[in-house]
Amino acid sequence: MQCHSKEKGLSSQRRDIANSLADMATEYKKVFVQKSYAILYKSKTLFNSFIKRHKFCSSVL
Repeated sequence: MQCHSKEKGLSSQRRDIANSLADMATEYKKVFVQKSYAILYKSKTLFNSFIKRHKFCSSVL
Protein backbone atom coordinates (compact mmCIF):
# COMPACT_ATOMS: atom_id res chain seq x y z
CA MET A 1 0.00 0.00 0.00
CA GLN A 2 2.77 2.41 0.89
CA CYS A 3 4.57 1.61 -2.38
CA HIS A 4 1.42 2.43 -4.35
CA SER A 5 1.06 5.88 -2.77
CA LYS A 6 4.74 6.60 -3.45
CA GLU A 7 4.26 5.68 -7.15
CA LYS A 8 1.18 7.87 -7.31
CA GLY A 9 3.18 10.78 -5.89
CA LEU A 10 5.93 10.28 -8.48
CA SER A 11 3.33 10.11 -11.23
CA SER A 12 1.89 13.41 -10.05
CA GLN A 13 5.35 15.00 -9.97
CA ARG A 14 6.09 13.76 -13.49
CA ARG A 15 2.80 15.18 -14.73
CA ASP A 16 3.57 18.54 -13.08
CA ILE A 17 7.04 18.61 -14.64
CA ALA A 18 5.64 17.69 -18.06
CA ASN A 19 3.03 20.45 -17.80
CA SER A 20 5.68 22.98 -16.76
CA LEU A 21 7.89 22.01 -19.71
CA ALA A 22 4.94 22.29 -22.09
CA ASP A 23 4.15 25.77 -20.74
CA MET A 24 7.79 26.83 -21.16
CA ALA A 25 7.85 25.53 -24.73
CA THR A 26 4.65 27.41 -25.55
CA GLU A 27 6.06 30.67 -24.17
CA TYR A 28 9.33 30.17 -26.06
CA LYS A 29 7.41 29.57 -29.28
CA LYS A 30 5.38 32.77 -28.77
CA VAL A 31 8.53 34.85 -28.22
CA PHE A 32 10.29 33.23 -31.20
CA VAL A 33 7.35 33.93 -33.52
CA GLN A 34 7.03 37.53 -32.30
CA LYS A 35 10.73 38.19 -32.84
CA SER A 36 10.62 36.56 -36.28
CA TYR A 37 7.75 38.82 -37.35
CA ALA A 38 9.59 41.87 -36.00
CA ILE A 39 12.70 40.95 -38.01
CA LEU A 40 10.65 40.35 -41.17
CA TYR A 41 8.84 43.68 -40.76
CA LYS A 42 12.10 45.54 -40.23
CA SER A 43 13.67 43.82 -43.26
CA LYS A 44 10.69 44.76 -45.42
CA THR A 45 10.83 48.36 -44.19
CA LEU A 46 14.56 48.63 -44.86
CA PHE A 47 14.15 47.08 -48.31
CA ASN A 48 11.34 49.48 -49.21
CA SER A 49 13.34 52.51 -48.08
CA PHE A 50 16.33 51.26 -50.09
CA ILE A 51 14.16 50.94 -53.20
CA LYS A 52 12.72 54.44 -52.72
CA ARG A 53 16.14 55.93 -52.08
CA HIS A 54 17.63 54.44 -55.24
CA LYS A 55 14.47 54.89 -57.31
CA PHE A 56 14.47 51.43 -58.81
CA CYS A 57 11.64 50.59 -61.11
CA SER A 58 9.33 48.02 -59.51
CA SER A 59 8.96 46.20 -62.85
CA VAL A 60 12.70 45.39 -62.79
CA LEU A 61 12.29 43.52 -59.48
